[in-house]
Amino acid sequence: MLLDTRNEVPPPDQPTNTFVALRPPWPVAEQFHSQAGRLCSHARIAGRQRPFFVLHITVLPIGRWLGRLPDVVLREIDAALSMVRFPAIAVVLDEAGSFETKKESVPFVLEGGELTDVWALLLAARDALRVKGFDVPARATYTPHMTIAYAGMVEQTNHHIW
Repeated sequence: MLLDTRNEVPPPDQPTNTFVALRPPWPVAEQFHSQAGRLCSHARIAGRQRPFFVLHITVLPIGRWLGRLPDVVLREIDAALSMVRFPAIAVVLDEAGSFETKKESVPFVLEGGELTDVWALLLAARDALRVKGFDVPARATYTPHMTIAYAGMVEQTNHHIW
């Protein structure tokens, strides 16, 4: 299902990312948000925390383009992903860390050591997109994650949070 972003149309020269994501139910997202504030404080992360209503687990990056993709392309992506049938899964995010980015702010993320079901979903989504003609590269270094905050610099990375 496509996320309705018509009210947030980026300008044609702004880079935008398209990706497959898992969104927690709002009560769960609110819990993540509350715990993320304490985690950021504990890890001495000074930066802007993401609002609860945008929290998601990035499962599969599809690509980066300038501006918003045309609706016809977004509908093709949605049709491809609609072919994926997957049972409900439990996701445990029990590690915190960061990764390098070209942006000025560094993402502070939650990850999980046992994300077998998320990886299976990633592969199913990638295969469905490929069937519909989208060449989604397999990134050996990619890790599903939930970005909870952005900071100028992360002092500690890849430590267990509970």
